[in-house]
Amino acid sequence: MEFHSVHANIDGEGPDYFEALCAVRMKLETMGFLIKAYGDSRKVFPSGMARDMGAGRRAYRLSLGRRARIKDVVSVFETGADAEPATVAEQQAFYHDWLLSIGAATDWRAR
Repeated sequence: MEFHSVHANIDGEGPDYFEALCAVRMKLETMGFLIKAYGDSRKVFPSGMARDMGAGRRAYRLSLGRRARIKDVVSVFETGADAEPATVAEQQAFYHDWLLSIGAATDWRAR
């Protein structure tokens, strides 16, 4: 079996680290790649406060029907056994479903 290494610089911009990571992820998705990090995980999303005060470096692991707690906070750039790689669209869809499951407003895209 042969392994070929491909080197490329992929940049992403956004108002915070999470949004910049999403921009990079969308470029990688077009090439068929996903990242295995919490910021790429289907059930992880930053709160508005985490984005405003922490520049989107940290996010919450989310469970349907349960509000996020401080013990659910993870770095978007780290990984763990529970990281579940997903596309940006899949992650956003889960976040929307999570908001509905806790009875929260769903106009989160207005940011």
